[in-house]
Amino acid sequence: MATKTDNLDDLTIDIDDKATPAQLLKTVAQKQQWQPVEELLPLEGFSEPWERLIFQGRELSPEVPLSEQGVSGNAMVVAVRRVLIADGWKLAGPDDDSSEDEEEF
Repeated sequence: MATKTDNLDDLTIDIDDKATPAQLLKTVAQKQQWQPVEELLPLEGFSEPWERLIFQGRELSPEVPLSEQGVSGNAMVVAVRRVLIADGWKLAGPDDDSSEDEEEF
């Protein structure tokens, strides 16, 4: 699998102190005009989260409010979105089920 890293311009976003990382990531995606995570095609064998939020070197839990994870005021957080280059990967279709073994006759 090939990967690449793009550094984007900094964003300043005002958020509620009860906001979650998942809500913040959704806002970042809208501002960056990224395709919503729900619309990204799954790749066979890829089970990692598409997006993460990092604060002071640690990944934040997506559904726990930022304030409960020590993020407050003018804190700087890093939003990471994985962009996979699917060269040689198989797109997983809706009928694909890797848990079933199929026999060919």
